[in-house]
Amino acid sequence: MGQYTFNNIEELNAMKEKIMKAKVVILDRMGKHPLENPSYFKQQVKNKLIKSIEEYLETTADEEITQEFNDICNEKLFDGDCDVSNYPIYDLEKS
Repeated sequence: MGQYTFNNIEELNAMKEKIMKAKVVILDRMGKHPLENPSYFKQQVKNKLIKSIEEYLETTADEEITQEFNDICNEKLFDGDCDVSNYPIYDLEKS
């Protein structure tokens, strides 16, 4: 992914959200769990993931990224058979 310049925090946050959605889609395409943490992948797999995300972002419209992300969420993450107790939950509140 190239260098980006952001004019404000909203643009930065929008790009972070787009990358997160793309990561979920690409992980699913790679046969991994869409919420799997790539930090634990071997370096070769991480590199493939990053390259795939970059290519996906360059060739896919924002609306299509969001639609594919939503489809994965609805069909694979939050379907009737899911066990959300296995999903990572992060405490975002500061103590």
